Amino acid sequence: MKTTLKIACMYCEKDMGEKDGKGVEGTSHSICRECWEKHVPGEPYPADKQKPIRTCAVCGREGEDVNEYPVYNNGRDRTEYQCDDIDACLNRKYSQEGKPWMVKEGAK
Repeated sequence: MKTTLKIACMYCEKDMGEKDGKGVEGTSHSICRECWEKHVPGEPYPADKQKPIRTCAVCGREGEDVNEYPVYNNGRDRTEYQCDDIDACLNRKYSQEGKPWMVKEGAK
């Protein structure tokens, strides 16, 4: 059974739409642009913030589709950034080094 959550501003109760409730019904609260500007002056509205541009640790490419992944190295857990499409990423890395790597159709 599909459920729906209504989204309303936590300050003024303005209707901000709906989203999939994933099994839960009711109201979820957010903050509308007008209330944000009133309560958090000088800060950009969250929807206006740009996704950070990250650099892939494997191939060096920058982009919004470079995400954080956990790395386990000699018992020291850390995170680093890596392209979402690892095959395309490795193709770029090895082509930069002049070494052969499997070529996946559609890899950029």
